[in-house]
Amino acid sequence: IAFAAAAGLEWTEEIAGEAQDVAVTGGVARSRTFARILATALNRTLRAATEPLGSALGAAIVAAAGAGARASIADAAKAMADAGEEVQPESTWAGPTAGAYAGWRERVQRVDENAMRVSHMIGPR
Repeated sequence: IAFAAAAGLEWTEEIAGEAQDVAVTGGVARSRTFARILATALNRTLRAATEPLGSALGAAIVAAAGAGARASIADAAKAMADAGEEVQPESTWAGPTAGAYAGWRERVQRVDENAMRVSHMIGPR
């Protein structure tokens, strides 16, 4: 999961530029161990939400703007959002994680190449 998130962030940054902030909610945020694994795989500090119902909070933020209680969604988010807690990468895991990620990327590339070969053999339906 952490490697797929790292690959997804790399792809997103290629398209949209460097992410200024990475935040997690839900199960990832509740598990400080997994949040630390993710921070290490991403090689960056991230924020883990402290609010366990992140989706509900997001809905409340949008509703506050829609009901006119806040001027905009951005204003509502600034006032209501969960700033979370910083989670730092684990420096002692950095080397092994980077090596494992490189191997994972190679295997994903091979799977993609094989999938393309098979789809060309099958052809359009």
